Amino acid sequence: MKKTPTIIRVQPKSLHILAFSDCRVQNIPEFINWISSQSPFDLVVYAGDDIKRFRPLPQINYFEQLASLTKYGLAAIIGNDDGSSVRKLIIGKNVYELHSRPLLIGNFLFVGNEGSPPGIGYNIYTERQIKNHLKSRIPSRTKKTVVIISHAPPFDCLDTSFRYGDIHHVGSKALRTFIDNHPSVSLVVCGHSHFSGGRSTKLSNATVLNVASHDNENEPLKFACIDLLSNGIVKAEMFKFPDLEMNVSGIGRVFQKRLALAGIKNTKQLSESDPVIVGTAIGKSPESCAILIHRAKSTVHKKPYIITPFHLPESNRLYLDIETNRNQSFCWLIGIGSDKDNNVVQFRAQPESTEEERKILLSMIEYFNSFKGCSILHYSASDFDKRVLIKRLNYHQLVVPGILGSSLDVHMKLYNYIALPIRNFGLAEVARYLGYSFQFLHMDGQILLSKYEQALKVGQPIPDELYQKNIDDVLALRHLVQNIPKLNNPPAG
Repeated sequence: MKKTPTIIRVQPKSLHILAFSDCRVQNIPEFINWISSQSPFDLVVYAGDDIKRFRPLPQINYFEQLASLTKYGLAAIIGNDDGSSVRKLIIGKNVYELHSRPLLIGNFLFVGNEGSPPGIGYNIYTERQIKNHLKSRIPSRTKKTVVIISHAPPFDCLDTSFRYGDIHHVGSKALRTFIDNHPSVSLVVCGHSHFSGGRSTKLSNATVLNVASHDNENEPLKFACIDLLSNGIVKAEMFKFPDLEMNVSGIGRVFQKRLALAGIKNTKQLSESDPVIVGTAIGKSPESCAILIHRAKSTVHKKPYIITPFHLPESNRLYLDIETNRNQSFCWLIGIGSDKDNNVVQFRAQPESTEEERKILLSMIEYFNSFKGCSILHYSASDFDKRVLIKRLNYHQLVVPGILGSSLDVHMKLYNYIALPIRNFGLAEVARYLGYSFQFLHMDGQILLSKYEQALKVGQPIPDELYQKNIDDVLALRHLVQNIPKLNNPPAG
């Protein structure tokens, strides 16, 4: 394979890039039509799998069509489920197959890393092969701004996969080590882990973007729009296509289709619609549709809107977050914080020991009883923390503390009272919007449960990161509650 890069002799100070991967079921021609309606990108990159879908007939070349819509072209690699023979399909005018030969655009060096480490698929490389490949393509002391287009993510970085009921890391250890040891790597675009698609994070000096799409029927295509500066600074935003141009919490695909039939085809049109017309289209009351319209306004104008004035307790607050097993029949961790300091009190039970569970519930009761006139706040959209704790207290025939019975689910309080320019109203999304920096942003409840179950399965202690994640969530909730009052502006429009 050729090691010397293809050179495009220009000197751009930045590149505007569109990146996607694992396009298994999504409509490629529709996506191309949408791209043609946007401001031109400098480059499109594709991080592998289902390469044959881009060449359905000898006379059809979607790679070349995509390249024609850009300034410099399209760069792609094959994935682990692509046979090596399909590498030759990545061809055409301004189409670059990156694994065989890097691409140099001014000071920006693009290097491909196809396939995946040992696992499922056809195109598999050992970690040693991956290490040698990257080493041969990227000089150790290069002054170029390096971009790695890798089908597999770095190990333990946006690489979570669920197989046969267990959680797995499907990333490459060699890739991760290379990134850690080479500060010139500013951007890594990957796929492979569909579960982590649409997410980004930092790893050493690099921004890592997983742009994989799910392969279930009617799943949207996930992609990233990236601005990469010559000094290595990366600004990226994730999107989905198609979403019927609608990105409003509470508007799913069924409602979107009904609204489209009524002539309301995008978020801006929804933001300017009459609640009665919207209600007629989707079969909801005008009052509930007014809330959806406020959410659309918030998305369009990128600012919060107060739908109805509301209040949260202003003092003497405790913040609660619990962890349970999958069927919620055992509570193994209770985390409680306050406004006084950053300390989070944790009551921990040894896994699946009802005696241990009873002990931490008694400790929790004693802790709550030491506070007078306090309000307990939690966040779940279903009263999860209060509901489960009361259930477990009843199981152990323990008295439910009064302040727990009157505790408040902040999500349920906020969701229909305030509109925010975010799609998901989960704790992580709302707290991040309000400026909280998560230590464990990409460990959601499903991942935490799987890590807990894995530890039990092999007889190991519960990983410390699960306890730290609980602390993270308690402090995020506190940050959210403390900063929500800043949003109490009167409705506009």
